[in-house]
Amino acid sequence: LDLPGFGHSGDLPHYSIQISADFICGFIKTLSVKHSLVSVSMGSFVGADIALRFPKYIHKAILTGPVIKDGRHKHIPTAINIFLRAIQKSSYSKAAIKRIIETRAAAYFTAKYLNMYRWNREIVDLYGMIGKRLVRKEAYVDMGVSASKYDLKSILADLTVPTLLILGNKDIYTSAQIVRKEILPLNKNLKLAVIKDAGHVTPWEKPKEVAHLIVKF
Repeated sequence: LDLPGFGHSGDLPHYSIQISADFICGFIKTLSVKHSLVSVSMGSFVGADIALRFPKYIHKAILTGPVIKDGRHKHIPTAINIFLRAIQKSSYSKAAIKRIIETRAAAYFTAKYLNMYRWNREIVDLYGMIGKRLVRKEAYVDMGVSASKYDLKSILADLTVPTLLILGNKDIYTSAQIVRKEILPLNKNLKLAVIKDAGHVTPWEKPKEVAHLIVKF
């Protein structure tokens, strides 16, 4: 599924985690059976929001590479929020950011230094370019602002749907050790699976392992 404002889905006047969750749930309601919901990275905010607010429509939730604030980089979300809110005020700024993000150089940089454990140019060329070019500039900025304010930790504590968290052991955004110590004890419906030698984008780096975990869960 492409979220509103992403890929080949239509546009909206405004975007947020909650608005995206509303639209995805609207789609889920048209299906004849309950399905499990799989999400990746920023999509995990949307997946968690659906699991929290619309639990009767999904069977299980799988959050791959969820970004959970754990205190290690507590100032980063605030800085990102301030930066993106400033950009929100100008269509020229949003267009400029969009042009930078969709470049091959930006995709290589984020993959090499933020998202992947082992740099692989072929994987980035295959998976990391098309989606960025199809994101509308308003969706990118609005969703970034919404995600920077979203407290996923508190949402996970309240989920009633069986939920699997999939993390690479080298994910720089979320520590598996902290999840085990601080998140899992909050809710018996949560489970954690850690994939060895993988960073933030585990479906890119370890697709077979991720697929196995999803099927097993």
